[in-house]
Amino acid sequence: MSPLNVFRAAACLVMALSAGAAWSADKYPSKPIKVVVPFAAGGSIDFALRVISEKLQQSVGQPLVVDNRGGAGGIIAAEMVAGAPADGYTLMSATIGQMSLNPHSHAKLRYDAEKSFVPITQLVRSQYIFAAHPSVPAADLRQFIAWAKANPGKASFASTGPGTPAHFAGAMLNRAAGISLLHVPYKGGAPAFNDLLGGQVSTMFTTIGLSRSAIGTDKLKLFAVTSERRLAALPNVPTFAELGYPEVVAYVWSGLVAPAGTPADIVAALSSEIGRILKMPDVREKLMATDQEPVGSSPAEFAEFMRQDRQRWGAAIAASGFKANE
Repeated sequence: MSPLNVFRAAACLVMALSAGAAWSADKYPSKPIKVVVPFAAGGSIDFALRVISEKLQQSVGQPLVVDNRGGAGGIIAAEMVAGAPADGYTLMSATIGQMSLNPHSHAKLRYDAEKSFVPITQLVRSQYIFAAHPSVPAADLRQFIAWAKANPGKASFASTGPGTPAHFAGAMLNRAAGISLLHVPYKGGAPAFNDLLGGQVSTMFTTIGLSRSAIGTDKLKLFAVTSERRLAALPNVPTFAELGYPEVVAYVWSGLVAPAGTPADIVAALSSEIGRILKMPDVREKLMATDQEPVGSSPAEFAEFMRQDRQRWGAAIAASGFKANE
């Protein structure tokens, strides 16, 4: 082994031993950590947590155990975790719905998205692609918006359902561009995308995973992405910000939060270790294969992200006029 590789190996060993010492100093965790997930089993959030859990058990000896509590747009899970003991053994996989959308679309919530929880780290995020059926008479976003303005009521957008991020992304574009795309809600992404391909709807805020088979073909026109920078997988598709609509930024994301009052040293230890795991090449490869970008932010960075995200979506939800049935 070369001297450089010996040095690298020694540095990795020191880092691993230091991480273990930090965890064992206060004997946390001494049992499995439960993570409440606001969806049924089998989704991308479950997958991400399983990947992280395997690595966490290797490093600290305890896994993350998923407890699926779906229903009511994440409200059931959020209320459960908000009232759980603040000891670091009950966490929640916080999502955009619970933390950014529900506070604006529900008149009454028995949890406070900011005050009931302490942020740990953002785990993953993904963005939307604004795509159109080939019959839409526009070659780019500028031409599409001009056409939509000249033909009010003619252009439509599909979503995965009322009150979903895809719904409010359309409302966000309507507000930013001064257009009135007709919202056509579906029960899930697959039927919405199928109707986009069939021309029953004009456009859709879709994902790479859902639209992969049609990307690069003549079945779709790709106008813009809702991320803050271009995607490596779609380098020729501009961001909305590049095209003059910086307010159209939309991520679907998940992260970890704990009940308010959870000790700061536990939060810091969890954030640091999971952040380290999310930087591992094999972990990144597995998550990005499912179109999830690993993040691994600090508690302060995650708190600021959620604050900005709530503010961003609030204006779009208000403009849409949507109110959940409570």
